[in-house]
Amino acid sequence: MKRIIYIIIFTVTLVTLLALLIANFFANEDFFKATLVQCVPLFLSFLIAFWATQYKNDSRKHKDHAERIIFKLQEIVTNERFYKISKANGNQNQECQKEILTNNRKIKNYIAILTEYSKQLKIKKEVDYISKEFSDYNEFIGAHLNDFDYLAKSEKELLKYSENIDSKCEFIILELYK
Repeated sequence: MKRIIYIIIFTVTLVTLLALLIANFFANEDFFKATLVQCVPLFLSFLIAFWATQYKNDSRKHKDHAERIIFKLQEIVTNERFYKISKANGNQNQECQKEILTNNRKIKNYIAILTEYSKQLKIKKEVDYISKEFSDYNEFIGAHLNDFDYLAKSEKELLKYSENIDSKCEFIILELYK
């Protein structure tokens, strides 16, 4: 939706500028007669405007991307299936194990990406905390992966990991734009 609005604004601006250009061209005989002294400030203002819009743009993109990764991480850990594991039997056990392992792999990948850029984004301590909490969670799940009765009874313990990771993710998002 935002993109459509930008396209409309850009198109209207472009059409208006072209209309003004054509009107000035026909109304003013000296339209293309400009001295170097008149062109230099215009050129300098274009350079300054370009520099101002591009300054620290890469840093903003890194922060935006890190924020998206954190939101995905939060989405997984706040999902009820992360900490509420129901008792299962037969094929359901295998499906549930696959889902747990897949989610853990996703989380591990997201944490690896955040760890790689944590120094640059100045969130190393927070990412290390999330990594430690997830390691503890993963170790707990791994030790009892075949015992769904025990995992079902351990909802409070698993919820603690979920809440710790989620709250630290919120803190990181605030820290990114500090």
